[in-house]
Amino acid sequence: MKKLLFGILVVCLALCMVGCDASIIGKLAETMGKLGNNIYGIEANLESVTETTASVDAAVETKTDGSVEVKLDAAAAITGDIAEIASSPQKTEALKTEMSKPVSENPETSAKVKTQLEEKKAEVVTAATDAIDTSSAPAEVKAALKTVVSNISNIPVSENPTKAELVTVAVVTELAKTLQDNASKIAGNDAEAAAARLALIAKAQETLMTIKTVNKTDINLLQGVDLGSLINGLKGLSKDGAKTFNDQFLKYLSMIRGGVNKILSTIGTTDNQLNSDGYTRFVANMSALRTAYESGAYGVRQYVVNAAAGKCGLEGIDAFIANGKTLANGKYTSNDLILYLVSVVFSEAEKVSKINFNGNQYNVRELINEVLKANMDLLNGASDDFKSTEKLDAFVSDLQATLEDKAKLQAGLAAWFGGSTQEEVIKNVMDRVALVANTALVLAVDSGYGSALKMIPTNGAELEVFLNTSIGSLLTSIKM
Repeated sequence: MKKLLFGILVVCLALCMVGCDASIIGKLAETMGKLGNNIYGIEANLESVTETTASVDAAVETKTDGSVEVKLDAAAAITGDIAEIASSPQKTEALKTEMSKPVSENPETSAKVKTQLEEKKAEVVTAATDAIDTSSAPAEVKAALKTVVSNISNIPVSENPTKAELVTVAVVTELAKTLQDNASKIAGNDAEAAAARLALIAKAQETLMTIKTVNKTDINLLQGVDLGSLINGLKGLSKDGAKTFNDQFLKYLSMIRGGVNKILSTIGTTDNQLNSDGYTRFVANMSALRTAYESGAYGVRQYVVNAAAGKCGLEGIDAFIANGKTLANGKYTSNDLILYLVSVVFSEAEKVSKINFNGNQYNVRELINEVLKANMDLLNGASDDFKSTEKLDAFVSDLQATLEDKAKLQAGLAAWFGGSTQEEVIKNVMDRVALVANTALVLAVDSGYGSALKMIPTNGAELEVFLNTSIGSLLTSIKM
């Protein structure tokens, strides 16, 4: 259990790597974005956007008998055009606008597309999982790759699928095929293994760029946020109970208010309630982004693990710093690190409804809507007071009761991560936490914050002190 807690700590402390003055970075990015491809204000040629959109449209074919065929390979083929489009803010925005449109204006056709996307997604996950299971890969590699592939199962499709949703499912399923094709090779020490790892990294980064370019979820969550101050504040949290935690944490809310509002704007709200389809698409995008981040990061990890004679995690941090940035080509930024952590939160939160908390079940969307309605003044900057709600208080109370009861905690973790025995449950939890920690580690290194990871203590005495502070105190209060 200590390993589990330490893995979670690594993820939490990944936030510490991005304590730079993000407001300056955000302003610079905004200024550069306005310039587009030139300094003369000349409109970009959008012909490539038109052609790419036409390719996506052609991926859905309505036949004379009324049946619909969705060709994922055709939709995924647009990845070859994405790099050129992504290099121009004008083209990127134009493509996002086109991709936000539904695949069909006909509700009957949309329903058929949704069904096919769900079916094809399930088929790819099953095929990839079976191929990985029967591969000659080491058990640890199999577990990690199957965990990555399982993310695809958690990509929901809205009732009225957009072109972006079609492309997202298409490119993620292609990534799953790359994972299954390279499962047996990725952990070796020869040239074929090195090529397989590089192929996985390249495919993951191509997938990531495509998802970001066609969807509206590539949001800058760091603009105006002083994460250094935020994390320093979190370090001061004590063990005095939930009220103390809320009181101390919420005074830093103004720093993250902008990021929360960007997420809400992306999802869309009506009468202070989340747009249902908008939320579904946001969760789908987060799950897809997570798949791409974890795939690429695992490719990097395997490369570095072999280069560092089996060392990984904290004891191999020097190897990560030496090799990680070169291998990932510096394509990840500090915002990618934050976006990844957000993707983990939203994709995992969807599983909450499967869990029995002290005899009760909760729907995350309903919780968010209730809290959102009660705290619009807080999000609008008109107030700094967080208002809890009856349902949120009940959830926190039931969560605490579940954490304090070994049997209830094990049952909850089994529903969340799978497993019929305590050993299976713990292994599944550890596999997931290890993958998240590894991904955060790679993103931190590639975005230039790897050296900060050395702040995490590794010897017993220092680790004990660390666990007795702030976040450590909160985590170690969990009994199992």
